[in-house]
Amino acid sequence: MHYFISTREDYDTSAIELAQVKRMQIFDALGQESQIVEIEKNDFSEESQTKLHTEGCVINIFQYFQQLPTSSKGDTEALLNEMLTKVGERDGNNALIAGKTIIQAHTYNDHLYYVDHLDRYGFTVKRQFFLHNYLNYVEYFDDQVHLMMREFMDVAENPVIREYFCQSTQKKPLLTMIELHRDGEEMRFDKLEDFQAFFLDQLAANDEQAVFYCDRCTQVLPAIKKMKQTVPSYVVFHSALTPSGKIDDQVYTVYQPVSEMVADGKLRGTISSTRKEAENVTKKLQVENSYAIPVTFIQKEEKVPFEQRKLGQIIAVARVDAVKQLSHLLQAIISLHQEHPELKLNIYGNNTDEPENKRLQKIVADHDAGDYIHFCGFEQDLTEVYNSAQLEVLTSKNEGFAMAILEAQAHGCPVVSYDINYGPSDIIADGKSGVLVPADNTNQLTQTIDHLFNNPWLLTEYSAGAYKHAQQFNFKHLQKKWAHFLKREKLV
Repeated sequence: MHYFISTREDYDTSAIELAQVKRMQIFDALGQESQIVEIEKNDFSEESQTKLHTEGCVINIFQYFQQLPTSSKGDTEALLNEMLTKVGERDGNNALIAGKTIIQAHTYNDHLYYVDHLDRYGFTVKRQFFLHNYLNYVEYFDDQVHLMMREFMDVAENPVIREYFCQSTQKKPLLTMIELHRDGEEMRFDKLEDFQAFFLDQLAANDEQAVFYCDRCTQVLPAIKKMKQTVPSYVVFHSALTPSGKIDDQVYTVYQPVSEMVADGKLRGTISSTRKEAENVTKKLQVENSYAIPVTFIQKEEKVPFEQRKLGQIIAVARVDAVKQLSHLLQAIISLHQEHPELKLNIYGNNTDEPENKRLQKIVADHDAGDYIHFCGFEQDLTEVYNSAQLEVLTSKNEGFAMAILEAQAHGCPVVSYDINYGPSDIIADGKSGVLVPADNTNQLTQTIDHLFNNPWLLTEYSAGAYKHAQQFNFKHLQKKWAHFLKREKLV
C-alpha cells in the first residue's frame, strides 16, 4: 500500500489535498493501492471526505485506535432528546435545571457536533465532540477555561487516548503528554511526534509493502525520523526549496533534515514538481534519487472561443500574502487604467497575511481603483473564472509549481508570469501560450500587459496555444511519470 501522509484533509482544501486526490487517481489507474493518512485530529473528516470523494480512503491517527463506526448512529433528534432530558428540562438544544442552563448542544449538518457542560457560574467545564453521532472526544477545562485534558473514546465510550495540556507562555494550550490505552497496556508519549511515529510504525508493521510519501514536511518528517520500522519513504515538495527560489539561498528550515534522513536511511528519495527543482534538490540536499513529477494533471476542457471572454478581464489566483507580490500587479493595472479603461482585475485567494491585505487595500483606496480591482476571496471551483478571463498574471517571488498557471492554461487562459523558480517556465510556452517576464521587473510587466491589450490578436493566439501546450500535463503524461518512478524504485 502507498500511504500519502499529511496533517489532515481540510474542508477548505489546499493544493496539497487536491494533489493527493489526483495522485490516488493515478495510482488507481496503475493498479497500485493507496490511502491518505492524517496524523492530526480532524473534526470535519466526514465533510472533507464527501467533498473530495475520498470516503473509505483515509486513515486518521486517532480514529485508527478508536475504531469508531463509519456509519451514522441513530436519529440525531432522538439522541439529543435523550441526552438533554436525562439531566434536566429541555429548552431547544439546551438542558436547564431551575431555569439555569447546564448543557448546550450544537449540531452541524443534522448531526451532533459538540455539547458544552456548564458549571453553576456558567463556565464550560467539559465539552464533548461527536463523529457520526458517536462520542468522539471530550475536552476538560479549568476555572479559567484553559484546556487541561482531552480524551478520545472507543465505541463503548471508554477513553483510548488521553492528551494532557498546560498553558504556554503565549497563553495557548501546550501538549505535555499523551497516553495510549491499548490491549490492556498503557503507553506514554511525551510529544505528539512520538505518538505519530508509533502510529506510522503500526501501519508499517501491518503492511510489508508499505511505502510512505511525506506531503507536509513540518509535521510529518519529525515522526518519520523517530520511526523504528524501515519503510521506503519519499518527500514530496509542494513549495520552493528556498525562500527566494534560488539555489544559492538558505534551504527552508523544514527541508533541512532531508539530507541527514537520506544518509541515515530514513528517506529513500524526493519528488519535486519540476525538473529544475529536482536538479537543485540533488545539488543542495545531496539526494541521489530526486525525481521530477508534476503534482497534478489537467482534465480535457471544452474550448471557449476567445471572443466570448470578458473584454479586459484579468485574474490573479493567489492567496493574499507578501510572497505573491500582488502589489506589483495592482500598480501595473492602475498605471494602465487611463489608457485601457476596459481592464478589470479580480484576485481569487484566501487572506493569509493581514498586514499585506491592509497594504494592498490601501493601494486600491489611494488610487480610487475599487471599481476595477476586486478581492474575490477563495473559490473552490474557478472553471467559469478561467473560461471568462482574457489573461492571468502571476507575480510571485517563488512557487513550488504554480498550479494556478496550469489550470489557467488548461482553460485556454493566456498567462503573463515572472520567470521564477519553480514552475512558470515548465508550464508556459513563452511567446506561444503566454509570456515570461524577468522576475521583479515591474516595468516590463506593465509593458507586456499593455502590449497584449493593444494587440488582442496575440491574446487569441496565446489562448489557442494554452489549450494545446497544457496537454503535456494530462493524465496519461503523469501516469507514465509515476510508472517510471515506481519501476525505477523497484516498488512494483
